[in-house]
This record gives sequence, C-alpha cells and structure tokens, in this order.
Amino acid sequence: MTNKNEYVSRINKVIDYIDRNISDEFTLSGLSKIACFSKYHFHRIFYSLMNETLFQFIQRIRVEKSAAMLASHPDLSVTDIALQCGFSGSAIFSRTFRDYYKTTPSNWREKKNGRINIAWTNHELAGKEIPDYSRFAEYKKDMIIWKIAAEKDYYVEVKDFPETTVAYIRHIGPYKEDLKLFEKLYSKLLNWAGPRGLVNEKSIFLNVYHDNPDITDDDKLRLSVCMNIPDETNVTGETGKMVIASGKYAFARFILGDMDYRQAWDWVYSKWLPQSGFQPDDGFAFELMVGKDDNTDKHIVDICIPVKPL
Repeated sequence: MTNKNEYVSRINKVIDYIDRNISDEFTLSGLSKIACFSKYHFHRIFYSLMNETLFQFIQRIRVEKSAAMLASHPDLSVTDIALQCGFSGSAIFSRTFRDYYKTTPSNWREKKNGRINIAWTNHELAGKEIPDYSRFAEYKKDMIIWKIAAEKDYYVEVKDFPETTVAYIRHIGPYKEDLKLFEKLYSKLLNWAGPRGLVNEKSIFLNVYHDNPDITDDDKLRLSVCMNIPDETNVTGETGKMVIASGKYAFARFILGDMDYRQAWDWVYSKWLPQSGFQPDDGFAFELMVGKDDNTDKHIVDICIPVKPL
C-alpha cells in the first residue's frame, strides 16, 4: 500500500462525510480529525489531491447540489434549498449562486426546471433520435410496474432498496464511454475483494454517480465502482467504504451495448420520469449490474434513481 493510496482513502472518507452532511457547518479542525491528519497539513494535502482547496470544494458541492435541486424540486422554496445545502440564508445563497452561474436561483429554476438529467447532458444526444416508447402500467403484488410496450425486456419498477454497505474504488474526472477506465476500476476492486473472500453468489456490483454532469465540469466528476460488503468489513488503501441509503428507487431495466448507456439514462429522465407521478429524491443514482443477456451478450442493467411522489 503506497502512501498516496492511504492519502486518497482518507480524503475520500472526508468527501463522503461532506456529501452526507452537506447542511452542516464544517470546520477545518473537525474535517481533519475525520481524515486523521493534522489540521496544519490537511488543507495542503486536500488541495494536492483535489486541485481545489477544502472550502472551495465544499462551496462548489453546495452550489451544484442547490442547482440540481432547483431544477428537480419545484415544491421547495429557494430558501428551503439554500438551508438544506448548508447556506445560512437566502441572501448569501443568491450572491454565491450568481457568482457561479451568472444568474439568480429563480431564473435558473425557470430555465432549467424539468430539463436537467442527472446522468447525461441533452446536448450530447443532439441529432440522435430518442425512442418514444409507448407505456402501460400493470399491477403486481400491490406495486405498479411501467412496461415499455415496444421492448418486452424494458420496464421500470418502483420498489424499496435496503440500506447497503459497499466498498468502492473512486475516479475523479471524465468517464463517459471510457470502457478501459471502468475495466481498470473494477480490476482494482476485485483484486482487493477476491483475496478477502468477499466475492460470492450474493455479490452485487454498481456504478455510483455522485455529481450531475449537466452541472459539474468533467474534470471534477466523481464515479465510484462498488460492491456490497458486510458492514464490519475493514477497507485499506484506495478502497473506500460508504453506505447507499435505503428508500424507494425507480429500477429501470435495460439490455445495453457498451455505447447505449447515455440513451437509456436520458429515456428514464426525459420520457418516463415526467409521466410517472414521481420526482427525484435526494441520494445517489446508480447502475446496478444485473448480468449478461444470453441472446445478445449485452449487459442487463438496472438504472436506479431515488424517487418520491411528485
């Protein structure tokens, strides 16, 4: 284990803490304790690994989260969103937001409401026709399942997802359609988990997307490739540990080739979600890797989004 891997692991632990507690008031002393670094050196270590200062990072995450919430939570006031994202009030929030986006929160909401996808930007799909599949709902075990009539293997099911502890390998930077990157990250994860006897028939693998690419610059996007582990598992090196929160999630099942993921994500957000009666809830969106399709050798994938009633 290199010193850099240990440093990365400790910084990721701090980042995960900030994500979970974004409404809190953070201090250098408190966060340095979480990282187990002296507060006199922690700030410099953070900058060397993240290419932004600790408080630049916190401010950016707060503003970007607020921008996403303005677009996806029309039921919340600007003040409510400001407080939930850790700002002391609407006035300082508005000034900070204007510094980042050169517009007011209200104008941003009016322009972006209903047109931001959590996973993929619309301009990347320019010129590509997105199939407008017809849908019908059926009841199954007191639940509604949205079927996509044109594709018998596509459906969306809203169901409970249990709290799940996962080990992860994290990447910061561009990742879209970079197959070699995903192979590299999973190789690292399995090389860590395999010798520890953590890979078995109950293992699940998922890709967690921490940031909204409509809002966050490519070089700051965070991706974590994950697998479930027992809660008490100790992690080492650049392998981190976090918890995927329990709650209601929309599970959208697709059979995808390597270049089909963006279109699938866009269909969920632009076609299914606006007609579903649900809106995105707080929490991570992720891809659950189900397996391989025997007929096509493509991937069977559940795109999972935390949701709540509209």
